[in-house]
Amino acid sequence: MNNIFNEMTLEEVATAEQLAGVAIDEMLDDEKLKGKSLTALVYVIKKRNDAAFTMDDAKKYTLRQALDIVKGKVEDPKAS
Repeated sequence: MNNIFNEMTLEEVATAEQLAGVAIDEMLDDEKLKGKSLTALVYVIKKRNDAAFTMDDAKKYTLRQALDIVKGKVEDPKAS
């Protein structure tokens, strides 16, 4: 499991699972659809530092930006 998953609180895991409709360990499975899962993960990760961050905000990230956030490569790709 990705390091970012290991850093998530159980509340964040539950929120991401509820929003994506799949278990946390299935979210980045190559055989699964990615849109909902990545949106949910970006949402819970970004919400940590920005209480005003919304699902609509998360939906505006590109696939590359979302993957970079989830993989822990960048703090905020939109800031650069």
